Amino acid sequence: MHFLFNSPNSYLGGIHMCQLLGLSFNQEISPVIPFSILMSRSLAHPDGWGLACYAADSSSAVVFKEPISGYDSQLAKFLCNYRELKSKIFIAHIRKATRGDVTYDNTHPFTRCFAGREYTFAHNGTLFKRHLLKQLSYQPVGGTDSERAFCYLLSQLKRYKIKPVWLDNSWVYHDKDFQIIHEILMEINTRTAGSFNCIFSDSKYLFCYRDLGEARYLSYKKCQNEFEITEVRKKILSKNSYIENGQYSSGYIVATEPLDNDQWESLAGGNLMVFKDGKVIANLY
Repeated sequence: MHFLFNSPNSYLGGIHMCQLLGLSFNQEISPVIPFSILMSRSLAHPDGWGLACYAADSSSAVVFKEPISGYDSQLAKFLCNYRELKSKIFIAHIRKATRGDVTYDNTHPFTRCFAGREYTFAHNGTLFKRHLLKQLSYQPVGGTDSERAFCYLLSQLKRYKIKPVWLDNSWVYHDKDFQIIHEILMEINTRTAGSFNCIFSDSKYLFCYRDLGEARYLSYKKCQNEFEITEVRKKILSKNSYIENGQYSSGYIVATEPLDNDQWESLAGGNLMVFKDGKVIANLY
């Protein structure tokens, strides 16, 4: 988005290891504004960027990523203007490397196939004792603690047979499944003696977890119809909206730091929020 990328000092955000972005809506939308704001922060997080989503009703992930600053990426700039890319779920990430070299294999989001669908995963934080995450059914390709945590998460889901079932024309989890997923995330968080914010999706649900010790921020905001353009943001974002005119769309945006000056809610430490079709399905502490 050229008008955003011409303002490198706008909405750079604070100094964190990485930054996360997740979207869940009741219908397919284009993420150009929130994704553009995230990319404007990549000057301070220059070691990689990525964007994942799911087209239509597909369980296959579409992933764009590069081990360079999103601010310098022609592909990222193209996606900031490309309104034909639409999905109910998006996960995006900008990286400031602490574990693993600056390579494509170490760039988020990561993907793996489990139970007939592609999961996507992104992490913010550092896991100092990642070697304690053992007995992996899935093996990391790169060298990050993040990908190892993802492989451990999926290995545990496989172990406990946690997967959605088809019921009443929809894929659903049982309440106890969310509880087990929450326990697995807290186990990763505590066992590795590190900071662990993560966002992941199975193509239908968006899972967002905040570090138990609140070492990293994670906030969310409910959106109706449009992502509101405040007076402060008008000079940067003009009249662009990532929801087409005339559509009734509603959903949630989750981000490491708020994307505007509106009121955002903060997840508590150890909080897992689960979204589907733009609604909160589960909220566990």
